[in-house]
Amino acid sequence: MALQESRGNFENHMTLERKSLSEIKWWIDHVPSSFNVIQRDEPTIVMTTDASSTGWGCTLGDAHTGGRWTPEEASNHINFLEMLAVLLALKSFKN
Repeated sequence: MALQESRGNFENHMTLERKSLSEIKWWIDHVPSSFNVIQRDEPTIVMTTDASSTGWGCTLGDAHTGGRWTPEEASNHINFLEMLAVLLALKSFKN
């Protein structure tokens, strides 16, 4: 809501409610002592994807696939296109 009120200005100041401040304090207190291994072993399969404003591509071993975006797809943010490339790659190589 504060971002809407400031018309998208991320530099603008805002006031947080007490509950929000309590949540932020919890994260500040607990994040430094948190630890979790994300990956334990070397991956057995590596798939590489990439996206641009014109299309996407994927490599899995010696196999390659990809395609061009439709005008509607191409109008999306690059982060969305990168995630869409991952989804399409997974669909392309599923057994």
